Amino acid sequence: MSVGFPLPQASFTATLVPEPRPDGGLVLTSRSDLDQPGHYLTYIDPESGELTALAVHGFAERLDVYVRDGALRAEHAFWVFGLPFLVLHYEIRTKP
Repeated sequence: MSVGFPLPQASFTATLVPEPRPDGGLVLTSRSDLDQPGHYLTYIDPESGELTALAVHGFAERLDVYVRDGALRAEHAFWVFGLPFLVLHYEIRTKP
């Protein structure tokens, strides 16, 4: 799965591998032995005018999605060079 984020004169793309959770949930991660998962910066080179894509090494993320207590939940964790720097928690519930 790939998600793109626009930047001025560029875009940042995260390509994540889907993995099943034992409880029926889903994990999306950029850490994999496959070649494609990871993070990429794409831009037009100002000198040559060519479209250029660079791998952003050292950045990783994991999105862990599951259902608990009737709510859809997710934990979205980020690392830079192996050091955790941000964890976001999401929760979606139906209206009562």
